[in-house]
Amino acid sequence: MDNPILYLATVVGKGLVYLLSASMFFLVFVTIYVAITGDMETFWYIHFTEKGIFFTNSLYQEVPRVVSGQGEILFSGLSAVLGMGCYILIIRESLKVVRSIKSLETFRIDNIRSFQRIGKLILVLLVLNAVILTHNGHHWDWYFEFNPTYLLGTLVCYILAEIFREGNKLMEEQKLTI
Repeated sequence: MDNPILYLATVVGKGLVYLLSASMFFLVFVTIYVAITGDMETFWYIHFTEKGIFFTNSLYQEVPRVVSGQGEILFSGLSAVLGMGCYILIIRESLKVVRSIKSLETFRIDNIRSFQRIGKLILVLLVLNAVILTHNGHHWDWYFEFNPTYLLGTLVCYILAEIFREGNKLMEEQKLTI
């Protein structure tokens, strides 16, 4: 099937996977470097915040509360790396669905599983972005910040999985019809 939108989705998806993969490796290096040395200004002005990592080219840029201490830096870095990993897996699963649509095998079982995996990965993103760890010098605190957008995304993925399941049933019934 020669569809320009599917072609564009494939090109953009592959580009994002490469970009996120390179960013993830860079982020691992930066997180380890900053956690060991404490030097956050070598790599453009990096601010480890409770929501992840914030890059800026100015020390005077207003950023959310900046974390301090190696534990918080490692937690923020790990959370950001795991989040990028989830996004890479979501894009890969989406590319599998696009490839099957391009090959006119839209309602196959693998697409149902892909949508279910994407839904589960979005739930992981909910947890990664919801749990925030801080240290006030004496003890560790954590709090939970709920964002319903992730639940909505998960719901949409599971609804699409069920739509594709019905399409698969109809496709199988059509194969049996003479």
